[in-house]
Amino acid sequence: AVSYLITWYINKKINAYIQSRRDEEAEVSKGLRYLIRNAMDLAGAKDIRLYGIQGWFKQVGEALIQKEDDVLKDVAKRQLGSAIVSALLVFVRDGAAYALLIYKVIQGEVSVSNFLVYFTMISTFANWISGVLSNYTNLDLDNRGFGDFREFMDHETTVHAGNGAKLPAKDQWPVDIELRNVSFTYAEADEPTIRNVNLKFKAGERIALVGLNGAGKTTVFNLLTKVYKQTRGTILLDGKDTANMTTVQVNQNGIARTFQNIRLFNDLTVEENVKVGLHNHTKYTMAHGILRLPKFWKEEKKAHEKALELLDIFDMADLANHKAGSLPYGAQRRLEIVRALATDPRLLLLDEPAAGMNPSETAELMDNIRKIRDTFQIAVLLIEHDMNLVMNICEGICVLNFGRVIAKGTPEEIQA
Repeated sequence: AVSYLITWYINKKINAYIQSRRDEEAEVSKGLRYLIRNAMDLAGAKDIRLYGIQGWFKQVGEALIQKEDDVLKDVAKRQLGSAIVSALLVFVRDGAAYALLIYKVIQGEVSVSNFLVYFTMISTFANWISGVLSNYTNLDLDNRGFGDFREFMDHETTVHAGNGAKLPAKDQWPVDIELRNVSFTYAEADEPTIRNVNLKFKAGERIALVGLNGAGKTTVFNLLTKVYKQTRGTILLDGKDTANMTTVQVNQNGIARTFQNIRLFNDLTVEENVKVGLHNHTKYTMAHGILRLPKFWKEEKKAHEKALELLDIFDMADLANHKAGSLPYGAQRRLEIVRALATDPRLLLLDEPAAGMNPSETAELMDNIRKIRDTFQIAVLLIEHDMNLVMNICEGICVLNFGRVIAKGTPEEIQA
């Protein structure tokens, strides 16, 4: 009994120690993921070369890897020590029991047949107790992890959310977008990222936001989609103030976007990624889905047909059952656009859609952007550094510099 209690106590202490190092390990892993993601991101390659930060990436990466290695080694050493102590206790405990049985047999106090019975009983009991302790250890570790999850879920979100404003009828969805004297300052920043921006986008237009890195282009997208809430000014969707709208409601009102970094569900199929964008249009409830009622199958059939229809427009129907993560870079970019179109937007925001593309892929992208406007009759607002693409497909250009609009006009006017 003493040996089992010692084993239980050691495992409990090991679990507590692993838990105490989890935050440190997570912080290191987060830093490594950030470095790896940006080091492999073709869109950021120019910045790495421009500012000569290859050495910094390597130095910080090596330091993080060493720190992660130290944490893992420390945990592994303690686990190894626990395993050795447990093995010694088992050896002493079971060895003493078996030695006593053998002594009894030699002395003639226990027959050979009874020896085998006792031997089996001791082994079975020892294995049962070991299993109980092992399951308890795993349960204790899972319980600690679940405690972290509950703590995270109870943490107040910093994303602008809430009940939001009442949605307008679908036939009143937004057509025009207007920013009036919009400014935005990050919480810990001394200077605003966006300063008194005034812009207006009409239905069916193809407009480009251009400017140097850090000019505030992506911040404008984040303000339009309510990822951020403007510090000052007003954003209007078809004349309606978005101040009380949530990110979801903005999307339901007809604004969809893509991101600088590809954000697909890599382990889902191409069709399943498109279906994610169709969630606004599914009509069945959770009960229909759980019980697989006829309405569930009817809506799923509609979603399947709609997804294939969208994929076919962009020549991706034959890839419907492929994993999204297995697609070439250009095809993944295209899939992101298809998924955004699945939300049935009136305005599509494209954040550096040509980043990392070769000339052939860029030419294909230009054709697809034209196809989007002509096929779906929607407006397209894009951020792009490829000025050849911008000049060839956009009717209007807005130039940002350090958060200020310094020029607006047609491509010809901007070039002049």
